[in-house]
Amino acid sequence: MVRVWTDGACLGNPGPGGWGWVDERGECDSGGERGTTNQRMELQAARQAVAAHPGAVEVVSDSKYVVSAFNEGWIDGWLRRGWKNSKKEPVANQDLWKPFVDEVAAHGQVTFSWVKGHAGDPMNEEADRLATEAAATVAAGGSNSAGGANSAGGANSAAAGSAPAAVATIIAVSESGGGSSADGAGSDPASVDASTAVTTDEAPTGRSADRRAPDGYRYAVSGIRRLDARSLAAARSQLAKILSAQGEFHPDLVVLSGLRPGPEAIGAQVALDAGIAVVAVLPWPDPQATLRSADRSAFAELLGRVADTVVLESKAPSDADGRSQALARRDGWLAKVADGALLVRRGDTTEGRALLRRFGRLGDEVWDLDLSALP
Repeated sequence: MVRVWTDGACLGNPGPGGWGWVDERGECDSGGERGTTNQRMELQAARQAVAAHPGAVEVVSDSKYVVSAFNEGWIDGWLRRGWKNSKKEPVANQDLWKPFVDEVAAHGQVTFSWVKGHAGDPMNEEADRLATEAAATVAAGGSNSAGGANSAGGANSAAAGSAPAAVATIIAVSESGGGSSADGAGSDPASVDASTAVTTDEAPTGRSADRRAPDGYRYAVSGIRRLDARSLAAARSQLAKILSAQGEFHPDLVVLSGLRPGPEAIGAQVALDAGIAVVAVLPWPDPQATLRSADRSAFAELLGRVADTVVLESKAPSDADGRSQALARRDGWLAKVADGALLVRRGDTTEGRALLRRFGRLGDEVWDLDLSALP
């Protein structure tokens, strides 16, 4: 049986909302709607989680509205009364409840458990983060419920991740051994077939001027947080190759990283090990305080090695919703000041699509690394 944590969020009730789920294997998804309610998003989160898990699944939710309906006989009563509640009033949200009840019955292997929200359960907090970020994306005018990964603002995408062509050329030369030959043959990207070297040294149009941003070619590294051990190992290998190539193509390369567990931390680590400058971009002071003990130690070790630190907001948020919104603002800042970005995702998920949209301004200077397509 797979356990999956779900949550819903709404910025106003009604208002723009989001749903999210994350399972014990690290898989996750999220989405949002423009005009909705918290209860509808809780329902949608559970429904999407069940749909994504055809085998035995335990849905863990902090919504008693969802859990009690299945575990305390509410649904049986609604059915007996013709979808009326105990007050003989029509049951709210029938357009979601009716198909969901049918889907759970047809599935046959779904159980529901309740968890107290905002009480330190890391998986509940992650589901909440996904839901809140989805709601914030919708509120900001984005569409977090439709479109594929290729719809994200011109970002490249391909089987094993797309790259600006000139940088891809450097990797090809390096892996073929040309870059280390005694006579230098093949060491110049321009010596390769010109049809593959089509990018320029120019920064993307519209890079925002901000005195807090470092000098140099600013390269943001970000990605989805929940990755299993195999995906993390694959990410490390690919990030090492990509950042090394970027360093050859841009001698003044500076990696911008939030240092959070996953692609951000891995990107910072491999950059530092390769002698590439790293600037930590923190959403608020001491963001590691909300991480697990082992992650806090790793964060502190990386923070002690970076060239500089940018702290965007002076005060730490007081709750999970505030933290999610501050992290979204941090990503927005990175997208505005960066010249390029390396974004790590796994498959076509709403979280991955939202990540690509945030950095859409960078166009062809986004390297979209889809780990699900790696051999």
